[in-house]
Amino acid sequence: NWPDYGRKYIYYAMHFQPERSTDPEGGDYTNNYLALSMLSKSLPKDWIIYVKEHPRQNNNLEDIRRIHYRDIGEYNKISSIQNVHFVPVDTPSDKMIKSSQLTATCTGSVVWEGMLNGKPGLTFGATWHSSCTSSPIIDSVESTRFEISRLAKIEEQEVKESVRVFLRENACS
Repeated sequence: NWPDYGRKYIYYAMHFQPERSTDPEGGDYTNNYLALSMLSKSLPKDWIIYVKEHPRQNNNLEDIRRIHYRDIGEYNKISSIQNVHFVPVDTPSDKMIKSSQLTATCTGSVVWEGMLNGKPGLTFGATWHSSCTSSPIIDSVESTRFEISRLAKIEEQEVKESVRVFLRENACS
């Protein structure tokens, strides 16, 4: 029964790091602890955050790009944040998205995937879809609280319509 899909939650997908989409594009929020702390402080009372590690992050420790980037200390620090729970890396993302209230990531694709499934999302850095009304950039506890409150009220069809509007407005002629 893990994770509990009946809970209200934000699905936070971690990035493979180091990589360009977080270092430097994520700015200060390349630090998952900082991002998750801000999210936790902004949650409605009955919500939690499910965190999923990127599937390739710890696969090949012989790859020098992966050595010493995220160690057990970082995972322990993140686990100490109130309302934050890691889910197994093999938990299907599509199910995590469909059962979530919102998605969140530094700058990754999970927010776009969520919007295609009618779920709004939060990003901590600018993305190619940041001008879509269902995927705002957040940068403070206040903006995060505001956006969680706003996005939690949006129905699936409204999210999908915001994606259609975004695509129409950004289509190449």
